[in-house]
Amino acid sequence: MQRLLQYPYNDIEFPAEGSSEQMCGSVTRRCVQDTAYSFSTDPLRWLSSRMMIPRLALRLYTFFLYLTEANIIDPCCDSFKYCKGVCIHEDMVCEGNFSTKTL
Repeated sequence: MQRLLQYPYNDIEFPAEGSSEQMCGSVTRRCVQDTAYSFSTDPLRWLSSRMMIPRLALRLYTFFLYLTEANIIDPCCDSFKYCKGVCIHEDMVCEGNFSTKTL
């Protein structure tokens, strides 16, 4: 059996489990509302939809990178653009293996 982990990146939006008054998974576990990565070491506090085996997490992240490189999605916010794996300011030009600022 493989160990489960939380998907650590914020590039995928995960749904909340349900109302915090509901029970999720077992009688002693309340549903988690916060969909962000949890820094808790207690797996019962993790969002169940973020939990997966390491192989799935790697494939999901690789799929996200493919979608951004193909310009299908834009992971950057407002005044930034995606360039070779990172978000750079829109004033910068993406050239070769590095970015330069335009004058």
